[in-house]
Amino acid sequence: MRSEVAPRTPTSTYRLQLGPDLTFAGAAKLAGYLADLGVTHAYLSPILGAAPGSTHGYDVVDHSRLNKELGGAAGFTRLHKALSRHGIGIIVDVVPNHMAIAVPESLNAALWSVLAQGKGSPFAHWFDIDWDAEDGRILMPVLDGPLQDNLSKLDVAPREQVVRYFDHRFPLAVGTAGLPLTELLDAQHYRLADWRLASSELNYRRFCDITTLIGLRVEDRTVFEASHRVLLDLVASGKIDGLRIDHPDGLADPAGYLGDLADATSGRWVVVEKILADGEPLPADWRTAGTTGYETLTVLNNLLVDPRGEQPLTHVYTELTGETANFEVVAGAGKRLAVSELLAAELSRLTWVFVGQLGWPATTASAQRIRDALVEVLCSLDVYRPFASSPPTHLALNQATRQAIARQPALAPEIGAIGAHAFEPGEFGIRFGQLAAAAYAKGVEDTAFYRYARLLSLNEVGGDPGRFGISLAAFHGYASKLQADSPATMTTLSTHDTKRGEDVRARLAVLSELAGDWDRVIRRWLPLSAKLGCPDDRTGYFFWQTMVGAWPLDVERATRYMEKATREAKLATSWQSPDAHYDRAVRDFVATVFTDAALMSEVGSFVQLLEPFAQVNSLSQKLIQLTMPGVPDTYQGCELPNYRLVDPDNRGPVDFSVRTDAVPLLAEPKLRVTATVLRLRRDHPHWFESYLPMSAIGPAADHVVAFARSASAIVLATRFAARLKHDGGWRDTILTLPSGAWVDALTGLEHDAGELAVADLLRRSPVALLVPAVSVTD
Repeated sequence: MRSEVAPRTPTSTYRLQLGPDLTFAGAAKLAGYLADLGVTHAYLSPILGAAPGSTHGYDVVDHSRLNKELGGAAGFTRLHKALSRHGIGIIVDVVPNHMAIAVPESLNAALWSVLAQGKGSPFAHWFDIDWDAEDGRILMPVLDGPLQDNLSKLDVAPREQVVRYFDHRFPLAVGTAGLPLTELLDAQHYRLADWRLASSELNYRRFCDITTLIGLRVEDRTVFEASHRVLLDLVASGKIDGLRIDHPDGLADPAGYLGDLADATSGRWVVVEKILADGEPLPADWRTAGTTGYETLTVLNNLLVDPRGEQPLTHVYTELTGETANFEVVAGAGKRLAVSELLAAELSRLTWVFVGQLGWPATTASAQRIRDALVEVLCSLDVYRPFASSPPTHLALNQATRQAIARQPALAPEIGAIGAHAFEPGEFGIRFGQLAAAAYAKGVEDTAFYRYARLLSLNEVGGDPGRFGISLAAFHGYASKLQADSPATMTTLSTHDTKRGEDVRARLAVLSELAGDWDRVIRRWLPLSAKLGCPDDRTGYFFWQTMVGAWPLDVERATRYMEKATREAKLATSWQSPDAHYDRAVRDFVATVFTDAALMSEVGSFVQLLEPFAQVNSLSQKLIQLTMPGVPDTYQGCELPNYRLVDPDNRGPVDFSVRTDAVPLLAEPKLRVTATVLRLRRDHPHWFESYLPMSAIGPAADHVVAFARSASAIVLATRFAARLKHDGGWRDTILTLPSGAWVDALTGLEHDAGELAVADLLRRSPVALLVPAVSVTD
């Protein structure tokens, strides 16, 4: 299938989280608002048939239709027409890696067929199932305890030809309905088991450690075509302009998949949710415009973190909590837990693939050595997934094997063999890469990021909290490379997966400049936490930064977040093994804090101390992200300040009426920046087709980020505003403007060419976007 409509690359995107709170009809009503904002493309969360009540769409159960709860095909057509009337295109999120195991299970017809017919199902090849591991059956870990203890809760319905377990439904194999219950269960193509066995005995590939998301084999051409047909038809008809690909690292062959997609869409704009390490490029054979922008988010986070704050923040954190400041140690422990426990089933499968593929002795002792060697290598790997077409990941794997051998020299033969075969196209190489990505995601982002709290603004997807700030030169180098290598990549500040909203991070970054003030308040608050019932100082330290960053919080949001944070940390409690006593202690502590009016006032006063500088950070990062090379995405609602936390908090409904009313006035500074830039990028795209770093001269030169996108667009943004104020302001720092008459599109200030004082350029705002003076009347 090939597209019949010429590709249309976005100038900007606006992410809309569809679900019960925002259907196709609701999104259609936003068309005028998005146009007023300057957006060229609405970027939709997944739109295919999802599990009933889905709030996000990543739990696809039916690829053959658009989500009925969102409005179905008719609703999407109306949405497309509404957006088209305002000149807005559509980008759609695609989920090729997995499908949902819904409840009841019959909602996923393809999986239902496999449960009913086993390996004989016409859909058996859709899913990545190790049939040998369960003697030709698929493990279904849904019971609350051993099977024997749950027999009385299982109910056979001969007329429906199903086994019922609460809301679960499982089909009966032909001819088994009349058997006694235990014999009947033994005769099925699935084995019902305790949900706790999923981590160690599961025999199907899943999304990371989420058992209810079963891996899809899109490397099979028939599966690719069946799972993408509806979306590709919409692309071919011109209703979809581009695609965002979810979790490509989980696929058997990401490059092959992207090649198939590029062929099927005639090269439409496609970006991938690929997390890259510092300096890691996309694999050379990936046919994509770029990533969804986490590497840019990381760079901008670090650009606003003052390196001078590293030593004092490290000192107070380690002294008060007793925790290490070495993030590598924390990340390594998180990955070891993830690989050894959360992903033990995947590790076991990979171990036996190694034995079978490479001919090692198939003994328990040999398998244990291989398993241990795999753990060492995976825990040492500092990229998500190594690829044969990516030389930097070759180096990362070589370094990982060297480190693994240094720790476990007795396993050198096994470790060496792992390194030698990890890039091969066979099953071992594929599964090694898939497990490496899952281990990093679960071990670092979903474990270590909740254990390490030196400066929480750096604990972000794709980031390294151990890295504390970057130079202006490093930023300009990154942006220049982006312009040269992937000018159509997406850039972002917030997504549905970010750990904290962009303005939470902007406020917390100020702590790197006001480390002494943070030292003062945390030395009072942390001992007080213990008196108020906080179970440990690490949790208390994490809590107080959260309160400061996301202020004002209410007790419900704070309680939900701290439960998630402590369970993700997996130290005293976890989702798999919750500790009721610990969980209750955390809930009671949070509730007590919120009843202490004096303490809450202290938090509010401290936030007010940070706020002027936090607002500078918010505007600076927003202007830079929107104007630098790439296709800028605005996550829903983030045109105004966003103090939300991790999902589900950041996926909640947005009050678009407030935003619609605010656009005509553009009185709110962040909204003014967003709308001004997006309109200029839409109306003058040629102004943003190059990148030239600019340098100020003078005592505060390091505080101004300046670059030109063309001869018609110059960007200025302030960083380290608190230190700038402390050191006396801009003083005689100057910036030389090219010839011509300039006007600041944000404030209306006019400037001539030549050497100008930065204090004058930024006298009305901490940021400026200079354009030719004549353009304001064009």
